[in-house]
Amino acid sequence: MDLGKRESQMAILTEDGELLNRRIRTERPRLVEMFGRRPQATILVEASTESEWGARCLEDLGHSRSSWPTRTMRQCTPSGRAA
Repeated sequence: MDLGKRESQMAILTEDGELLNRRIRTERPRLVEMFGRRPQATILVEASTESEWGARCLEDLGHSRSSWPTRTMRQCTPSGRAA
């Protein structure tokens, strides 16, 4: 997950193996809507100024998080750019 100041981008791998790409406004109610009903998961969060409060929100919802530097996140995307 890339938490931006106004908009966040995420790639979600479902239990069925489907990859969902989503963009949402970077607001707590939107994160709760997106992740509140999902099964507990480890969420990879790109380390940034916005990531700390977002990661705490995800933890409040029962998820665990792993913060990664931008350079590492770029290696995880097909285009070589951060998601």
